[in-house]
Amino acid sequence: MAGHLGLDRFALAGESGGAPFTLDAARQFADRVDVVALISAGGPMSRDERVGMTAKARLMNWFARNAPALNTFRIAAMRRELVNPENRERALRDAMAAAPDATHAAATRIEFEAVADALRQGTRATVQELALIKREWPFPLSEVTMPVHLWHGARDRNAPVAFARRLARDLPNATLHVSDFAGHDVGVDRAAEIISVLVAHVR
Repeated sequence: MAGHLGLDRFALAGESGGAPFTLDAARQFADRVDVVALISAGGPMSRDERVGMTAKARLMNWFARNAPALNTFRIAAMRRELVNPENRERALRDAMAAAPDATHAAATRIEFEAVADALRQGTRATVQELALIKREWPFPLSEVTMPVHLWHGARDRNAPVAFARRLARDLPNATLHVSDFAGHDVGVDRAAEIISVLVAHVR
């Protein structure tokens, strides 16, 4: 895609479960990637790193690591809610009503539509992807040598900030930006800052 667009050099960004795929792509295209952004990064967390995680997220993480097929039931329930237009609109209205402002409400709508589209053809790929994300990643972080900026909310209960702190320690050239008042939606709160940092790095 980058070649088709004529991009000799570019930045990469990954949010939540996109973290390992983004880092591995950066590792494999190190001669072309100037900077990486990880937003609310999730992955294989230790017991201590899971402190503060919601019970639902803890259960999905345990299934992903130990019995991935069991996540099929939870993902199927999500699919029933989101793929059916009436159910999705009802759930979306509730979620948007809880959003703190118009920007978060708009981001919530985009997220609902994206997840519904991802689940439209079934649950198998999502279950497999969760297993890939939550088990140990099959590449060394030491090989991701370009600058990596991590943005994480201190109130994130899906992917607690302790995991991002470990990533920042283990990556050779990482900078961690913690937002004290954000949760898993830190990408919405810090969007302008994220774009500014990425633009400043791309040559």
